[in-house]
Amino acid sequence: MKNTRQLTEGAVLLAAFAIILLLTLYVPFLGAIIIFFLPLPFMLFTAKYNFKGIIVFLAAAVIISIIISGIWGIVYLLLFGATGAVMGYLIQKNKSRPFILLISTVTFLISTVALYAISVGLFHMNFIQQFNDSVNESLKITTRMLKGMGQGSQADKVTKQYKDMIVTIKTIFPSLFVLSSLFTVYILQIVNFPILKRLGITIPVGKPFRELTLPRSLLWYYIIALGANLIFHPAAGTYWHAVVINLFYVLSLLMFLQGLFVLYYLFHKRSISRGFQIIVTILIFVVPIFLYVVSLLGIIDLGFDFRKRRENKQ
Repeated sequence: MKNTRQLTEGAVLLAAFAIILLLTLYVPFLGAIIIFFLPLPFMLFTAKYNFKGIIVFLAAAVIISIIISGIWGIVYLLLFGATGAVMGYLIQKNKSRPFILLISTVTFLISTVALYAISVGLFHMNFIQQFNDSVNESLKITTRMLKGMGQGSQADKVTKQYKDMIVTIKTIFPSLFVLSSLFTVYILQIVNFPILKRLGITIPVGKPFRELTLPRSLLWYYIIALGANLIFHPAAGTYWHAVVINLFYVLSLLMFLQGLFVLYYLFHKRSISRGFQIIVTILIFVVPIFLYVVSLLGIIDLGFDFRKRRENKQ
């Protein structure tokens, strides 16, 4: 009876996965939204059934993906199916939300890096190089236009800015991989966890955004990365330059995230309206100076335990 139910539910969820995959691949605008529901069938199945059943379910999903769209189906399965399966299995094991976020992010990141390596090694498709080539082509066109208008000095300035931008982006690509994986998995949780809950899956209770905090040790790593960049200032293009810049970039964004936790804590304490909170949040991302102010809030909170001290005084 139990096996029959497992087979029936597995078949239904695989059919749902096939429909979502078809919509993602062949309905352009809707697909950009539907893609975030791709992990849902995998979460539902792996949150309920044992490891053997999960392996059979994933094998069937591989076959369906190949039938529907060949290589692209495998790409989406590896990114979203594998991540969803890990999420569901960790939910079954009653792991905490931060732990689920961490392991799922690592899964998504490994899948992304694996797909990139396969695209370069087997199909000779290097999107980083393609990006570099497209920017260089745009640079040549812009330079010719400026020189044609008699703006030779301006053309040289634009050329230098473009080249610096390319070097910077190529250097921080590892950070972009990590942060995009973290952001994607966080969105997947926000979108799919409420649906899982409504379908009877017990979801670990997470803290409100305003009560979240990062490990205080991250502040020391941030100070070390900042000091290494300022004191040693490794030459651009070297291995150590890439390590320091990527580390500093990731940690700076984490300080900013900690600052957002503090900001929403203050919003809550001051009973600030939701509309005003949204406006302020938008301004933070639009006005650069606010990014630094929020990051400073995060640094102060990690360094001096601002929220806890405030609670103790009250």
